[in-house]
Amino acid sequence: MDARFIVDGEREVRGWSFNKIEAYKPFGDVSASMLDGVPGVKLSSKGKPVTIYHSVPFKVKPGETCVLRAKVRGNGAGGIGFFAYGQRWAWKGSHGTAVKAGSAAGAEPCPFEARFVVPDDVETVRPTLSASGGGELEFFDVSLEKE
Repeated sequence: MDARFIVDGEREVRGWSFNKIEAYKPFGDVSASMLDGVPGVKLSSKGKPVTIYHSVPFKVKPGETCVLRAKVRGNGAGGIGFFAYGQRWAWKGSHGTAVKAGSAAGAEPCPFEARFVVPDDVETVRPTLSASGGGELEFFDVSLEKE
């Protein structure tokens, strides 16, 4: 999974896609961030959710557990999780963990994890990161594992 978070144009991060749902206007901001030389991504909400999702879908099998981990710092609420799809890209919902951060700039980030047990009707997942409600969150050390 690409977790280098190289900003590649307005709101775009190489290997990740910006969720451009019309209802999320005014769109929030996506920018690069660093933590001890490790690249991360900063999502800044303008009152509505700002979400990025991994551009490459990951194939999964029923019964597998997908685990997404990230270290998060900043202020406000957001989430880490998965967009799930069935056959022919049929939308099967989003699943994840809410994150809440309240830390000063430069503080150490807190670890979070989202677990998703794959049901029978899901074939692929895409990891997601988000900030909502005016939150400004930075995500570092993002990783995906299957158990």
